[in-house]
Amino acid sequence: YGEIWLARTVTGAFRAVKVVYRSTFESERAFLREFEGMSAFEPISRAHAGFMNILHVGRTAHYLYYSMELADDHLAGRKIDMVSYQPRTLKTDLARQKRLSADESIRLGLSLTEALGALHGRGLIHRDIKPSNIIFIEGVPKLADIGLVATSGQQSFVGTEGYVPPEGPGTPRADIYSLGKVLYETCTGKDRLDFPEIDSQLSTRPDRERLLQLNDVLIKACANDPKKRYKSAAEMHQGLAELGRGEGPAKSRAKILTLAALVLVLGIAGIGFWLSRSQPGIDLHLQTTIQSEPAGALVVLGDHAQKSPATFADLEARKYSLRIMSPGYEPVETSIDFRRKRSLDLAPFRLVRSKGAIRIQSEPPGAQFSVRSEDGQISREGATPQTIADLPTGKYSIVARRGDWELRGDVEVQRGDTISKSFAFVSAITSITSDPNGAEIYVDGKSRGRAPLRLDLPAREHELVAHLDGWPDEQQKINVDA
Repeated sequence: YGEIWLARTVTGAFRAVKVVYRSTFESERAFLREFEGMSAFEPISRAHAGFMNILHVGRTAHYLYYSMELADDHLAGRKIDMVSYQPRTLKTDLARQKRLSADESIRLGLSLTEALGALHGRGLIHRDIKPSNIIFIEGVPKLADIGLVATSGQQSFVGTEGYVPPEGPGTPRADIYSLGKVLYETCTGKDRLDFPEIDSQLSTRPDRERLLQLNDVLIKACANDPKKRYKSAAEMHQGLAELGRGEGPAKSRAKILTLAALVLVLGIAGIGFWLSRSQPGIDLHLQTTIQSEPAGALVVLGDHAQKSPATFADLEARKYSLRIMSPGYEPVETSIDFRRKRSLDLAPFRLVRSKGAIRIQSEPPGAQFSVRSEDGQISREGATPQTIADLPTGKYSIVARRGDWELRGDVEVQRGDTISKSFAFVSAITSITSDPNGAEIYVDGKSRGRAPLRLDLPAREHELVAHLDGWPDEQQKINVDA
């Protein structure tokens, strides 16, 4: 909808100037929408830290424009170079580091829900929240592309595929949906069109527990049914704040209102009794428990995730995809069918250890080696070069020897990969003298003769001791370079 220029004022301050040409719009109405958005937002642009400040608005017959504070440079921050400048947006951040941690995503969500709540509180809707429309000024995330802001309920369709909810833009809950998709991208590194698929490497992430908690917030924010989403940005902010304090997401109101449940229990029981009589085998409360051996695996059933043993309740009568993941084990991918409307009692899933290989080499070849797993249960020996296949994934220590020369190294075997480890037994000629001549030279505790000497020593650290009768012993450590 326009061009954004980097400008500098007569006082030397840098600004961003957006110019929107009438010729780029099919109708006068669409052209005026941009101006209306600016006009509505400009008076309040300094009212919240999460708003981008509009500094000046202007209009001619052929174009309209507005100047605004300039975003940080995507690499240099506030050190602006007019030649190389590129604005820092959430999109550039994700391009550089792929994804944020769960805690970073929570902090970002707290900042943006607060800004969004302030915008909605003034009767305005953003309508196009996405990573490229979140800029950073002095490190603070702000809502940008203000020209798309409209009064609540305006139904002209704008927005970007994947961020716009099924019912279309124009309401606070539609903005919440868009923000949920943005946070999904930041914490998983996946595209918003993959939602609600969870990162296949989730089980290996150190922040997986926090990510699962954040996922519950995002599932609610991005529900296809607007009535199942957060009612307001403030409510979503509260859910994120609870995570920030280390608490789990608040239970849904339906689960908290126990009094209402007690009132309904007799009616539900009666209905259940009638259904059980008229339709044998039908279960009103579908549930299942997924167990794994060993326990503690991440279980993802549809868009729900828990650690095993995992009990999933209030399930729908449909087919669910099931994925079970645990570090060091092959993932299990299958499906569970509840279309017969019966709860399922499933046998535990026995996980199979993932396998990989180690290729061990030495220079020169022929070194003897031993390989030992971190838990001490696996031990292999041999001579280089050699490839050891079908090793369970995990960490291993390797010791390679040539005579009394010993080198050590650690490797981690990954699923389906062959890890290479090389040991270089290289040496260098080292000259050793003493004053006076004739001192007996000990290298690493072994006598090697009397000085002066020329020794072929391994390229590593050595301890030398010089002994001459009538003189105190001299000790020295040397590093021999190849």
